[in-house]
Amino acid sequence: MPKRSVLPPRAAPKNDSAPQAWCAGSQAACQADFTHAAGRLNVSQPPFSKQIRDLEGELGIELFQRRRKGVALTPAGKAFLVDARRILEDCEASIKKAQRISRGEIGELSIGYMSALTHDFLGKA
Repeated sequence: MPKRSVLPPRAAPKNDSAPQAWCAGSQAACQADFTHAAGRLNVSQPPFSKQIRDLEGELGIELFQRRRKGVALTPAGKAFLVDARRILEDCEASIKKAQRISRGEIGELSIGYMSALTHDFLGKA
């Protein structure tokens, strides 16, 4: 008999916005307030809150405790935030590295030669 997951089935994401949602969650954690965090990201508060709620639904956990005056990270939210920030930093570093490689600033340069062809051109040592 196959093993069953204890987590509820995950709905397919509507779009690939996980990094955006992680950024939103990170900003909300820093601000401890969805309205202020949304303002820092130049979005209105209702879509921002929905993005956080959708992320929580996709993960199957509550990242924030909602209070009358602001929000606070849950223990699961704190753990997720640490990893999400690291992943976002790694993504940013990967993009910068790929751009530098594309511009030829870093990477490998392979030079080959055939001694039979260079002997007459360079002469004897």
